[in-house]
Amino acid sequence: MEQFKEYAARLQALLLRFSELGAVFVFAVIIVYLLLGDAAGPYVVSVVDNVANFVKMVTPAAFVAVAVILALVAYIRKTR
Repeated sequence: MEQFKEYAARLQALLLRFSELGAVFVFAVIIVYLLLGDAAGPYVVSVVDNVANFVKMVTPAAFVAVAVILALVAYIRKTR
């Protein structure tokens, strides 16, 4: 059982690292778009369009729900 917990912890750390790298990549692409505009190329423009469409789809209720979930996770971690 201890080996499984160690494996799960390593897998969680790996997945977290990949998601952080993905977020950094998207932010870097957005910065390139802000610097170069439409001259940045079709890939950069399509990524920025996808991010803009995603932001438009998120409703205020969904934003509040995510904030409540994050607050609960922070509270649970604090009480442990």
